[in-house]
Amino acid sequence: LALAARAEPSGSFLQKLRGAAEGAYAEPGSYVLVVPAALYAVQNNLQYVAASNLEPAVFQLLYQMKLLTTAFFSVVLLGRRLAARQWSGIALLAA
Repeated sequence: LALAARAEPSGSFLQKLRGAAEGAYAEPGSYVLVVPAALYAVQNNLQYVAASNLEPAVFQLLYQMKLLTTAFFSVVLLGRRLAARQWSGIALLAA
């Protein structure tokens, strides 16, 4: 932003920034993204707390379990079907 502020005259840069901010909230569907964004921010903060308090091997194991649990709950809760090839790919990624 600092380089963009120097390249543009101060009034036009602020006007463009204000216009971009207003345009981001103009659509009604954009408010739906607040919940996943907040959960993502909380998850990242908790990840740093876990990394500082757990042993590296335990942290890595729990971090890789996130992939397996996501696949499992997408099948159970969303009713998705995964082929055997997809399950084996998930297992290879988690190994």
